[in-house]
Amino acid sequence: MSRKNQKVRVTFYAQRHGDKDGDALTPKGRGQVRRSATKYLSDVRFVKGFSSFCKRAISTTNIALRASGNANTPRQPDMGFDFRHSVYDRFPASDAVAYVNAAIATGARNTISLWLGAWPTFIGVRARFTECMFRWANILVLSDHQQDIIVYVGTHSPGADACVLDPDNTLRLQPAGIMKYVVEVDPKTNTVELVESTVIFEGYPE
Repeated sequence: MSRKNQKVRVTFYAQRHGDKDGDALTPKGRGQVRRSATKYLSDVRFVKGFSSFCKRAISTTNIALRASGNANTPRQPDMGFDFRHSVYDRFPASDAVAYVNAAIATGARNTISLWLGAWPTFIGVRARFTECMFRWANILVLSDHQQDIIVYVGTHSPGADACVLDPDNTLRLQPAGIMKYVVEVDPKTNTVELVESTVIFEGYPE
């Protein structure tokens, strides 16, 4: 069977940034990313590295790729992985954080669904992040001759955990946490589908 008639899987490892001060990683945050990537990503070989345009996400990508043995992997930022181009200005995070904290105080779990219900920005991030994964999956399948295409995305929060298939039962990632997404591309029908989302590492406590 020719490759053009086969479905191809593109795997995205999306990692949340570590501890930060403003938009910069702290020494603690850099260490968190380094330890997480070394432990969970050292056996992975990435063909491409991405990030949002946030400095903390770019730093996370650079640190993680070096720590995991992928220092020479080409990388670039992409607005599709960046929450600042969603509806953030109209729905500030402070209101959502207050709502979520109040819900948790009464026994709610800190799930993706809780945030999707509390913060319209999160819905926008989810849509943009998914679209960006799909777009790059198509590009990489068309340009790469491997059957297994694996890429890295360093991102902020929200972002890395926004697109899970089971938001009701998936907790928010903590600093340096890692999510695995598998996107399936069918070159014959030009369709793209998210078929798997798995928490690889929940992250370090904030």
